Amino acid sequence: AGGTVGSRVELTTTVSSRYEVRPGDTLTTVSERVCGDASLWNQLAAANPGKIGKNGSIAAGARLKIPC
Repeated sequence: AGGTVGSRVELTTTVSSRYEVRPGDTLTTVSERVCGDASLWNQLAAANPGKIGKNGSIAAGARLKIPC
């Protein structure tokens, strides 16, 4: 049989979730909806530089990376 005896192969898969912002969404509402915890909004903001406005606004239609 083929293969190498005694070797171990580890596969690491990273799944990057995305969320499309809906009209009226805020960082806290998105965080609550997709992470289950509104207090994780800062992780959401940190994962999406350039997509979050200075006042924390997010544009409808933006696709956010979900870190949680």
